[in-house]
Amino acid sequence: MTGNKRERRAVVERERLLSARASAAVQRGTNSVENSHRFFENQSCKYFPCHDGMEGADFNCLFCYCPLSPYADCPGNPVFRKNKSGHALKDCTGCTFPHVPENYDALLAFLKEKIGRSD
Repeated sequence: MTGNKRERRAVVERERLLSARASAAVQRGTNSVENSHRFFENQSCKYFPCHDGMEGADFNCLFCYCPLSPYADCPGNPVFRKNKSGHALKDCTGCTFPHVPENYDALLAFLKEKIGRSD
């Protein structure tokens, strides 16, 4: 299969998923979560959705680069792998914690605790 054909199939599949998602929101009688200071979804991003298993769900792109990545004890579900030298590397490819809109408050609380803020 050529690159162009694969790209066209990917676009068609993405449009199908987005259409199905919009239909599901209408059937539920709700709109998708509104973009705001707590939520941002960039459906035009070439990587959207960047995690498997999140298709059709409200996907928060606000934390595209995860602020939890420096923390081994983050509330997400990372996997730790050993490199050739035996050092543990944090692999967050299967983690969707920062992208679930309902986790916004928990994510901020975790970061505030780490930096010693209580507001």
